[in-house]
Amino acid sequence: MGLSMFSDVRTAWHPRVRKASGSEAMWVDVPVYLAMRHAPQNWGHHAVETSLALYALIMSHEDLFEPSGRRLLFFLDECSLELQGDAVEFCMRFVPNSVNCLQDISSSCARFTSQLWPLLSDWAPLEKGSIQERLPGVRTLCFRSAVAGLSPWKRPVQTKDALGRRLTQQEWAADPLLAPVIRHFRVHALARLKVSSRPSAEPILLAAIKRERRSLRNREEVLDWLRDSARKRRLGFGELDFAKQTLADQARLMASTALFVASMGATLLAGILLPAEAAVIALPACHKVGPGRTVTCETEQILAACGLRWGEYPVEFDDVFYTIGRGFDFTARHDVLESLMDQLLPGTC
Repeated sequence: MGLSMFSDVRTAWHPRVRKASGSEAMWVDVPVYLAMRHAPQNWGHHAVETSLALYALIMSHEDLFEPSGRRLLFFLDECSLELQGDAVEFCMRFVPNSVNCLQDISSSCARFTSQLWPLLSDWAPLEKGSIQERLPGVRTLCFRSAVAGLSPWKRPVQTKDALGRRLTQQEWAADPLLAPVIRHFRVHALARLKVSSRPSAEPILLAAIKRERRSLRNREEVLDWLRDSARKRRLGFGELDFAKQTLADQARLMASTALFVASMGATLLAGILLPAEAAVIALPACHKVGPGRTVTCETEQILAACGLRWGEYPVEFDDVFYTIGRGFDFTARHDVLESLMDQLLPGTC
């Protein structure tokens, strides 16, 4: 797991050390973490490559006896294009309207940061541009302890197509090394959000199926199937809504979830707050078809090594549709979904 802002994956930052007189300097006595936000206009990247990676650094440099927030986050990028090469790359490669995406980096980055920083710190993050406003008159800012890190990290997922050819997909692979970070982060986050981590007496089937490109062609029909299946399995039913639900509301739903059905992307990565005994059905994104009636689909597998029962929906060639300006959608089949649920939730019918 890359935890360095430098391309050669250094994990240590060596600041210049000098004496400062008490009259001109202000000392920050709590631990300080210097970081840059990666692909900050995407909630999933912000949560995994910034928040989880920061928590990994915190676990490495502090003795965590309780879910304390007595630390300061110092972001070096100011939610701007400065030092944000991967944010620019995200817009240019994956978003049809790249110009609007680039213009939206600052506001969406600030929105996601405001949701996630309270999980890690008692104080609003510091940024270079806000130092004089928050600390007027201070000429020199000194840190008793400063730790730097956070490069974006990915492990390639090795798969095979229908013809047996090996494919390498640049998504997050199942990574046992990150699993303890995710499990600890969940407990820490629930405590900070004041959400109970005890198993729910009324478990639910939670759906998080996106409406945008590379999603389900029959989304509403699938939601109806999931409601019926939840009823048959004596489960409640809920939907995850990033726009209307606070992070605490989402965490409460996750804490009660027995089965999480989610599209690839930010909706799936919200599952970092799932209890270890939950099951996940990941709905992939499809991005090309090939010879021999093959289709290439992918999903982030980061949660597959975190104690969760894991299943991916298998998309067939005949299920895929392409729309100009939208990309590939696929039609899910009822019998395939039911079979996956039978495997992941034995004995619930």
